[in-house]
Amino acid sequence: MGRRAGRGRRMIRDQSSEFRVQEEDKKVLDVSAAQRRAADPGSSVWVGASAGSGKTKVLADRVTRLLLDGVRPEKILCLTFTRAAAAEMSIRLTQRLSRWAICADSELDKDLDDLLGKPPESSMRDRARRLLASVLSCPGGMRLMTIHAFAQEVLRRFPIEAGLSPTFAVMEEVEAQALWHDAQSDLLQELAQHKDDPAALAFARLVRTMGEGTIGDIVQEVRGQMPRLRLAMEQASGLATLLGRVRTCLELEPDDTAALFCRAAVREGAFDRAGLLHAARVIAEKGTKSFKEPAQAILNWLEKDEDTRAESIDDYAGAFLTDKGKIRKDFANKPLLEKEPVIGETMEAEAHRILRLMERRASCEVADETAATLTLGLRMVQSYETAKTRRAALDFDDLIEKANAVLARSDSAAWVLYKLDGGIDHMLVDEAQDTNPAQWQIVKTLATEFFQGQSARDDVERSLFVVGDEKQSIYSFLKADPRVFDEMRGYFEELIHAAEKPFHRAALTVSFRSAPAVLRAVDAVFAADAVRRGVSQEPVAHQAFRGEGAGRVEVWPLFIPPEEERKSKRQSTPIDWTLPLGYETAHNPSAALAAAIAGQVKRWVAAGETIYDRTLKVERPMTYGDIMVLVGKRGAFVPQLVSALKKIDVAVSGVDRMHLTQQLAVMDLIALLQFTLLPQDDLTLATVLRSPLIGMSEEELMRLAIGRGKKSLWERVREAASFAAVHAYLRDVMMRAEAMTPLALLMSVLSAPCPADAISGRRAMAARLGADAEDPMDELLNVAEAFSARHAPSLQAFLHWLMESEAEIKREMEAAGGRVRITTVHGSKGLEAAVVILPDTADVPSRKRLPKIIWDDEALVPFYVPREPANARLRAIRDRVYDRQMEEHRRLLYVALTRAADRLYVGGFAKDALKEDSPSWYNIVSRSLLPLHQADVVVDGGAVMVPEIVLADYGVQSSERRVQGSIQDSAFSIQEKEMELPLWLFTPPAAEPLPPRPLVPSRPSAMEEEPPTLSPQDGRFARGRIIHRLLQSMPDVDGAQREAVAQKYLANPQHGLAKDVQAEIAAEVLRLIDDPAFAPLFGAGSRAEVPIIGLSGDRLIAGQVDRLALVGGEVWIVDYKTNRPPPSDAANIPRAYRAQMDAYRTVLAAIYPAHPIRCFLLWTHAARLMEL
Repeated sequence: MGRRAGRGRRMIRDQSSEFRVQEEDKKVLDVSAAQRRAADPGSSVWVGASAGSGKTKVLADRVTRLLLDGVRPEKILCLTFTRAAAAEMSIRLTQRLSRWAICADSELDKDLDDLLGKPPESSMRDRARRLLASVLSCPGGMRLMTIHAFAQEVLRRFPIEAGLSPTFAVMEEVEAQALWHDAQSDLLQELAQHKDDPAALAFARLVRTMGEGTIGDIVQEVRGQMPRLRLAMEQASGLATLLGRVRTCLELEPDDTAALFCRAAVREGAFDRAGLLHAARVIAEKGTKSFKEPAQAILNWLEKDEDTRAESIDDYAGAFLTDKGKIRKDFANKPLLEKEPVIGETMEAEAHRILRLMERRASCEVADETAATLTLGLRMVQSYETAKTRRAALDFDDLIEKANAVLARSDSAAWVLYKLDGGIDHMLVDEAQDTNPAQWQIVKTLATEFFQGQSARDDVERSLFVVGDEKQSIYSFLKADPRVFDEMRGYFEELIHAAEKPFHRAALTVSFRSAPAVLRAVDAVFAADAVRRGVSQEPVAHQAFRGEGAGRVEVWPLFIPPEEERKSKRQSTPIDWTLPLGYETAHNPSAALAAAIAGQVKRWVAAGETIYDRTLKVERPMTYGDIMVLVGKRGAFVPQLVSALKKIDVAVSGVDRMHLTQQLAVMDLIALLQFTLLPQDDLTLATVLRSPLIGMSEEELMRLAIGRGKKSLWERVREAASFAAVHAYLRDVMMRAEAMTPLALLMSVLSAPCPADAISGRRAMAARLGADAEDPMDELLNVAEAFSARHAPSLQAFLHWLMESEAEIKREMEAAGGRVRITTVHGSKGLEAAVVILPDTADVPSRKRLPKIIWDDEALVPFYVPREPANARLRAIRDRVYDRQMEEHRRLLYVALTRAADRLYVGGFAKDALKEDSPSWYNIVSRSLLPLHQADVVVDGGAVMVPEIVLADYGVQSSERRVQGSIQDSAFSIQEKEMELPLWLFTPPAAEPLPPRPLVPSRPSAMEEEPPTLSPQDGRFARGRIIHRLLQSMPDVDGAQREAVAQKYLANPQHGLAKDVQAEIAAEVLRLIDDPAFAPLFGAGSRAEVPIIGLSGDRLIAGQVDRLALVGGEVWIVDYKTNRPPPSDAANIPRAYRAQMDAYRTVLAAIYPAHPIRCFLLWTHAARLMEL
């Protein structure tokens, strides 16, 4: 067993102790001088501060030095990116000034010497002691605030100039989202009554090609683009002109349409009919099979009339273009083309003509969809703005927008700036790389006044201090852009020099956080120009301030499925649409990595691994609170890791964000509140009865529900003597709901006894759901309190508001609390940990997730582009958008790597081996660190995760290393023997018993295959789903309208059905529904798509019955089958279908023990009902 890494190790140095001390002293002097120069208030400074370089200290030092120079606290404005950063600044400053007020003179002199770089005079010492009183007496306190808070302050001071009510309120995100959804709903109801409204026409245009959820996402994106859209419409003098520019950029005339282009392309004379006929006939006769089919398609198209040619232009285009819209590589076999080259020339010319047609038609679609998107989106935003105006409310974006408007208004800007400018002499901007253009405009407007015009007073020193790091600009979704950061640097540098005021740039590259090994790894990763592009304009180079505490970086193996499984998946293409009857294999790379990380974390702590404590300045045993796991996104891996850690009793803080309404405890409480509003809702009441508050078993609920006839479940509870206590409890909650606010009701439910617990409902919840239920319950109370503060105390309104707001709770991860922290890289900004694990490094941003609205930056014109465009100009724009996304992807990597202080571990999981050219973090890190791999570093022989690459500040086995070992090493080796972990902890668990989850009835354990069918494999299941949907809904439609409704549904372009197929399906479905033989199936006593769950033997079954009917005293189960052709008789029914229906029969027999269960298959193609 190899020696464990990191046990009390020190860096191996060849220098003598004396030389080492001299070098450390020199480093301290250099770093202190650089920080003092940046904090010098006599000059405006633009600071580029790398991760861990102490920018918060420099910021606090500059504020302190301004105060020491006699600047009054109210004359200083410090803008931060987050409230937490503002609070940290305030705490640091207050703690320093509080200590100065009472500390000994010698201690104060030392602090001032360190701050100023020279011994202080007695007057400076006296001034320093009085600073705390000066700050505390400042009216309203010092201005250490976020830019949103400052904008709100401006609007509070000048509401009339901003056109606002003096009593305006600022909505939190939850409330704003709820109001947005309400505004959407109100507008859609209005548009339903005014179908000629342009927004209604736009909605109808969009709904033809996208679903409801997509439309919601699109209008949300329009809302997020409003600052830029307003600017674009202002430049274009309105939306109509802007849409005209869209068409101009796409080289379209105002009257151009896709239909006109198609018409022009299919007219006689528009194509070489003779040449195409000759080419297609020769290829169809002499070409190989793969070329004959396209040739025949060409011949068929040429035989059609003009109208039919226009309708089938896509089929014709398929003979020349690939599925991706590219011209086919070959149109005939090579010998044939060599013999008759004119064939190839003719086909190539026609292919280019068709390609131009497709591009122009696609351009028309982009123009039309852009117009519809902006028309509907802007109307949605207008509806939202109206709703906010009625409430005298602003959201966070409004604060910035309206503050900018006040500062820019020609009739009031001078007055506002005079009043503000008279109160601000020094501005400091923190995390400037995360400031978006609208926020920069506020800074620019205010700071420009410092250095030009009458505000640039010679009698008052004024300064601007900006600190940021382009490498850490990761909030593009908030419109932050490192290019704007660079533009503002150039703007202010030129402005301040023109005013003949001092200005300089400062670079802070010495890291106080990370050990040398971590920084060497970071520099190596970003050494290549391709990786550094978009991250930093200068070479990435860090210096480590630390001389104590050993660092370590490891790259773990990539977790992928076994080769045989990956091979079988690769061989499964083209997609097999046959009925899946087997189980998925248990090889889950993400779950396996989660389990391995959990085991490794457990081993580190149990075995006494050490980290360097920079506060105590000693090495100490690692705790769970020293470990932070960073992921790129909150996917399935996060709950897998949390579960894996909890299984082996590793303390974990859980996820950093919580969707409140998706938490089990909250869902149970919401169900209880919904029950009080509508006791007759059987499903909601059943949920309440099964909840931890009541704890009714499945058997008890079944006894209560079965055989109640037309009575509601609530009536049964009220009548059943055995459930008197449950009835009394629910009745009491209903009475309290009529008299209490939502907050008071929830508090009483959680604090009062319930049927499941004689002490309190909260205790019942925790007993059933675990300690993790505590946080969601507390957050629900907080949300209810926030609602009560702003709204009338209506329970129904509260529930509507809660569900519409999609409340997401953000947890602060700064305090570890002895638990492993798990957060995203975005959420880790400003955090650090001794040990950082990056497990989610194999993914690469997908082009499918690019913004749907993209911009031509030069023309300032938007385009709605939801997919890869055919237009070359749009492709170039979309490529630029993707390049910027990849640049941020690499900046995120920088942020992730630099969170580590002592140890950094990089791992990953994927469905297949990564391609060598994949720009994933895993590939970038592995490729960069492989040349630096230290093969002689000692690796723990019993480690769960054995690294492939190691960088370390220690671990070389030599006589020198053994001599330098401390007593602490020996102590830990003894502890290691005493705490040897059992073998089972590191042994993979046995396979789970079948089934690992509820079985779908159509997927039992048998491995039979479906019989072959004549249906096209790529469309059979799509056709089946459409028929199922019609059979579900059409029986409820009036008989006279069924045909029209069916035709309208089938004509939806989303289905992609040809007209003959539409007619065939409609006839098939209507024939079944109207057939008297099937009347019991579709009559009043039947139900469609009935969900069932229960046991079939020892297996848990969960599924959905296509049609359930009570016929006489019998229960009929009917399952639709769309196979073509169907079997001739029951004896030929596949075993898979028999097993499926047997599972249905068994489950329903337990639900209806007094009724015979009959099972049927309805073969839709032949209109044949077959009993099993």
